[in-house]
Amino acid sequence: MLPHVLAQCNCEERREVGNSGNSSYSLRPGKSSPLTLVVIIAEENPIEPEPFLELEEETEGAPASSLYLAPNSCQGCCLEAFDKHHPCYCNAHCPEFGNCCEDFESLCGHEGCSHSSDAINKEELQSVSEKIYRADTNKARKEDIVLNSQNCILPSETRDQVDHCPEPLFTYVNKKLFSKPTYTAFINLLNNYQRATGRGEHFTAQELAEQDTFLREIMKTDVMKELYGFLHQQNCYSSGQEFVSDLRNMWFGLYSRSKEERD
Repeated sequence: MLPHVLAQCNCEERREVGNSGNSSYSLRPGKSSPLTLVVIIAEENPIEPEPFLELEEETEGAPASSLYLAPNSCQGCCLEAFDKHHPCYCNAHCPEFGNCCEDFESLCGHEGCSHSSDAINKEELQSVSEKIYRADTNKARKEDIVLNSQNCILPSETRDQVDHCPEPLFTYVNKKLFSKPTYTAFINLLNNYQRATGRGEHFTAQELAEQDTFLREIMKTDVMKELYGFLHQQNCYSSGQEFVSDLRNMWFGLYSRSKEERD
């Protein structure tokens, strides 16, 4: 299996009202929402991929879905797993079967960080992770947030419909955090998602502008500059524009959760 460098965190907002009438908000897996910036994964013992035809058999009956808005293109999906519903492919086997997308050679045919010759080792991952952590001067400090954890309940009590923690989760939050450009841009995204599954979703001009603002603001931070510099050095991206395009697809690309709707 080839190493991956970026992964997404798909989450959505969830409102919970306690017995006392107080409300609290949390995030749970679901919609494509820009919550976590980067997850870096490496494998010490790469495993050879299964034969192409076996992959086709495993995905028999899979619903048609795609994170990307251009199914006939390899833009943002080089080496993506086989899916029989796709009109063309961008994986290592498509040249053999003659079913590559037209832009496969230009977008995926060159050496890059998805190839074994450019594999990122454990030491490099640890080094860049520490650099990114030190570069994050924008994060909340310990004194900026005070949590009220209240009661610790057993797994068996999680479905009993009783609010064991009726008080607000946050005792104190420094409101100056919300005036930071990246925080403000992120908060503006939180009402842009349809929570219910099976309903087609379309972004308005304002929502697209808010996505652009968020991407622009985070790319100004030392964290993202450090990350892009590392990935560029590893031949993962040839330009900042290509990197931002991948982030946009991972965080804001629509995919199907139910009824084959891009929800």
